[in-house]
Amino acid sequence: MEKQKEKSKKRRAIVILVLLIGVLFISIGYATLSTIVGINGSSIGVSKTVWKVFFKSVDDEKTGNITPETAATISSDKKEITFAVNLEELGDTYTFDAVIENQSSYDAILTSDPVLVIKKGNETAELPNYISYTVKDSEGNDVAEGFSLNKRSEKTVTVSISYKESDVLPEADETFTLSYSMTFTSV
Repeated sequence: MEKQKEKSKKRRAIVILVLLIGVLFISIGYATLSTIVGINGSSIGVSKTVWKVFFKSVDDEKTGNITPETAATISSDKKEITFAVNLEELGDTYTFDAVIENQSSYDAILTSDPVLVIKKGNETAELPNYISYTVKDSEGNDVAEGFSLNKRSEKTVTVSISYKESDVLPEADETFTLSYSMTFTSV
């Protein structure tokens, strides 16, 4: 009986040892598998998100019937176009084309109407009612809030400013400096 107890203890010790070794191998196997299935951040290739919508070029060859004092020029950050004109007679018009480029990874949409900032000397001024200002796309539609630009594409818009008939006309010569800009967001 004593011999049987000793055999039983040996068997129990062997079973426990086998179970411990089994748990050890299962743990090592689990750790190995979880490492294999895990994602290593250094092996993931993700491109930098690019948001780049800007004025690419200006063409003022079809200036209308006047020559500008300062031709339409794109700012160094490519977000604004500045120009100066003398509209001397009713019907005088200055027109230029601007190419807007979207190099982004996303479509872009105009979130508000284009902004025309008018300066008279160093002061910001309102657009007088005797000056007409339009921005049209290549199909002749007004460029306004909701105007869209697909990713990695460009569109041409035509900007025009005219001296038009009005109830109130200026009593003296006036010089205006104009800046044109648009605000796009990703779609």
